[in-house]
Amino acid sequence: MLQIDSLVVRYGGIQAVQGISLEVQEGELVALLGPNGAGKSSTLNACVGMVKPASGRVVFEGREIQGMAPEDVVRLGLVLTPEGRRILTGLTVRENLLLAGAIRKDRKAMLADLDRLLERFPILGERAGLAAGTLSGGEAQQLAIARSLMCAPRLLLLDEPTLGLAPKVVDQVFGIVEELRTEGITVLMVEQNAVRALEIADRAYVMRTGVIVGQGTSAELGDAEGLISSYLGAGS
Repeated sequence: MLQIDSLVVRYGGIQAVQGISLEVQEGELVALLGPNGAGKSSTLNACVGMVKPASGRVVFEGREIQGMAPEDVVRLGLVLTPEGRRILTGLTVRENLLLAGAIRKDRKAMLADLDRLLERFPILGERAGLAAGTLSGGEAQQLAIARSLMCAPRLLLLDEPTLGLAPKVVDQVFGIVEELRTEGITVLMVEQNAVRALEIADRAYVMRTGVIVGQGTSAELGDAEGLISSYLGAGS
């Protein structure tokens, strides 16, 4: 469904992603793991047009999309939930969702999805008319995911969805991700919690300093403790 081939991303003289290749099959939940600065977010941003690759290919459902405008990538069904949530705090919860859905042509279906999402995430339903800036971190993450779902994704890219959240909220977010997979949404997830990510992922890729240094199932990569010490580095 998604194929990244020899992707290179540069920021001036810094090469953040150094010719990596990976793929995600339809229906999979794939984790992209690695320490801070490994190039994980740059990889996702290159997929959706937020960053222009220096070279390499990004192929989504058989179509090369590197260099496409982000809004055109979203229309194809490849949607990013960015790190840090980036919700529009001055708008209400409902307005954030409506704005995300505005890219869709079928307004009736979009509004039906809005109602379903406000039911699925009860706290968002309760606070639909309140400014998004009043939400807690966990509530804001739910809004960020719901906002992505308003775009009707076929493949959802999640960038650090549990970063900075309390353990109980982390459990909730991982539960949401597992539900999305059972509903047929393919997921590529960058996640700092390697242990939890490996518990739910079909496969994982491990990045360090812009390159892929390991890949496979959790069994193939070894136990989580060994993965962290061997691939991610102490403290990751």
